[in-house]
Amino acid sequence: TAIEYTAPIEINVSMTVTARSFRADYNVPINNFNISTNNPEEWSGITVVPFQVGTLSISEINYHPHDATDAEKLTDPVLIGEDAEFVELQYFGPSTFYLSGVQFTDGIQFDFTGSRITSLSPGDRVLVVKNQTAFEARYGTGLSHLIAGQYTGGLSNGGEQVTLVNSLDQVMQNF
Repeated sequence: TAIEYTAPIEINVSMTVTARSFRADYNVPINNFNISTNNPEEWSGITVVPFQVGTLSISEINYHPHDATDAEKLTDPVLIGEDAEFVELQYFGPSTFYLSGVQFTDGIQFDFTGSRITSLSPGDRVLVVKNQTAFEARYGTGLSHLIAGQYTGGLSNGGEQVTLVNSLDQVMQNF
């Protein structure tokens, strides 16, 4: 069932909109014998467009941290400085942002689907870490509630592409 919209549609939460348009005055000859006003040609193709309210931003990247200290190595003797790497994201928006389908695809790999943190309220932060044991040894456990999980791959000290995509594989951030 079609719904006719005669005014702009307000979108105040992130969503995917599927739409097509109908043109009532569009007549297509059928077999050169008659004109039909009720045929599939009157509908446009389906368009699927994600709308994201607010911004999920990479707010901090900690790469090439200093070597593991003796105190940190007491928690795990094989820790190295790079194990304390992390990436922090912050959400700026008016309503809850759902992380399902959001993932890092270049530089590091991490999929937020099914992670420890699946949504963010306005202003919330979330962390993905290289090694949670190393992170907690260095920064304490006070931020552990912000950790969505551990990523694979690593942040190159010489630079690389880091890409964050949404559930439709569209780039949210790439640098």
